[in-house]
Amino acid sequence: MKLNLRSKLLTACTLLSVSAFSQVINSTEVLPFGSTYTLKGISNLSVIDTTIQGQNVTWNFAALTPSSSILNVTVMDPNDTPYGAFVSNTNYAFKESPTTAYRYFNVTSAKMERVGSYSGSTLKTYSDPQIEYTFPMQYNSTNVDTWNNSSSSTGGTYAFTVIGSGTLILPNGSHEAILTRVHLEEGFNELDAYYWYDGSNGSILAFVINPGIFTSYQGSYQTSLIQSTAGEEEFDVIMSAVYQNPVQEKLYVSVKNFTGGDLNYTIFDLNGKFISSGKAQNDPDDTSIIDTNVSELSKGIYLLTIISENNSGSKTIRFTKE
Repeated sequence: MKLNLRSKLLTACTLLSVSAFSQVINSTEVLPFGSTYTLKGISNLSVIDTTIQGQNVTWNFAALTPSSSILNVTVMDPNDTPYGAFVSNTNYAFKESPTTAYRYFNVTSAKMERVGSYSGSTLKTYSDPQIEYTFPMQYNSTNVDTWNNSSSSTGGTYAFTVIGSGTLILPNGSHEAILTRVHLEEGFNELDAYYWYDGSNGSILAFVINPGIFTSYQGSYQTSLIQSTAGEEEFDVIMSAVYQNPVQEKLYVSVKNFTGGDLNYTIFDLNGKFISSGKAQNDPDDTSIIDTNVSELSKGIYLLTIISENNSGSKTIRFTKE
């Protein structure tokens, strides 16, 4: 049971990407299927300083030295994994190697929740999914959730808080990053972990796990990332979206000749508050149309994110309501 806790922390949140606006993480911004990255263990963990918190801070971990341990992560469509058919309500997954494991998630506009995992020849499904993050996620956002799965006799509690944003310096260079603290409980065991995420693509840049009853202090940092180019053509089409700005009553957005399935959208204000979501309509001229009433919104600036059904591309539009 205690090692299950460590596994949850090791694999939490490897899929999210950060918005270009104020380091806000939205559910529509995820690494595309086929993306891979590598994390190597750290032999000099004393370099990691989790007490550096707040906004616009700098974490200088350039002196990190890799150990022999390694974790490779591949983002996958659950339908392309051996166990996706046995996990209900999943739309996102990743594979770990060299010790083979699969983690299954359900991502919605409001949250990301863990719904299943496979490791050590055991498939675990969640009767009470583990909500790992709520969206949008930004500095000072927090959430506490209970969970239970088929391998736990007690279930547990999972809590996160975003405690920092700024620049993270690693041996391979500098990265804009966001820092999250995670606290996980199961039975009599409790663990804490800290994750630094890349502000441009959302992959894990570094993490440390504090000691538990059967877990020593440990950590890893990212040494390589290959972001899949699958769907680049669809991404380019989305980026060519045409819309009017400012608006008073109706927000109208058109995307011509998109062939990647349905287009969905979400609207947030600049404080990260969820406003609405929906699906684009297709017209006879092969144009996807978003036509939504914003007349009830207060005057101000809002963010609309368009995302393809298969997560192959997204575009965030900043519009003004008059």
